[in-house]
Amino acid sequence: MYRAVKLVLFGNEASWNGLPAFESAYTALSEKIVQLVNAGNTQRVETVGVAKRKQEVRLKMTKAVVKLAKILRAYALDNDLTQLGEQLKLTKTSFERGSQVKASQLVAFVIEAATEHVSNLEDYGYLPEHLSEAEALYAEFQELRSIPRQAVISRKQMTRAIEKVVKELDSLLKNKLDALMLVYEDEQERFYNNYRDARIIVDYVGSKSSGMKNAGSEGSGKNPISL
Repeated sequence: MYRAVKLVLFGNEASWNGLPAFESAYTALSEKIVQLVNAGNTQRVETVGVAKRKQEVRLKMTKAVVKLAKILRAYALDNDLTQLGEQLKLTKTSFERGSQVKASQLVAFVIEAATEHVSNLEDYGYLPEHLSEAEALYAEFQELRSIPRQAVISRKQMTRAIEKVVKELDSLLKNKLDALMLVYEDEQERFYNNYRDARIIVDYVGSKSSGMKNAGSEGSGKNPISL
């Protein structure tokens, strides 16, 4: 749900860009989502077999980013973005050869470039959720890289961290963004309705409830990392 809200806001940036309160709320939302993704990935990682898991994630990440790079390059060439097109002459080998640091730098470059042009990539069949998947794999890979071999991860500690971020996200949505969005209820009905739909969440038994009317239910602990 949190990512869905972010995508709606991102897609309508022209409507709120220049409004300090909205910009601040969007930045806070983005940062909290990153924290939640990182906390969730950390919680799932087991110290035994970290190297194996890291290799698996790297392969998935490489596949996703190579696809992204090729689509982004096609867009760049179609729009006379010559320099970007040259920089995106990347293959699977580009990401597999060399150190993890080099691979990470290349992935970060492609994701950053794609983020800048993501609204234009839909014409090429590349949707924002595809970019989110690549970002999630990159975040997990970075997390795995940072885990010392003998590290001991406390699941209870990470669960508390997740619950804290979820509460902060729910508060941000309920107490700030929901209020800010009321300005667009009549003036930009489509934007408002898309936001409202994005706030619909699925609880732990699979029934749907509206985040706009039942804000905070996602932070109840029943489904703590529904993004």
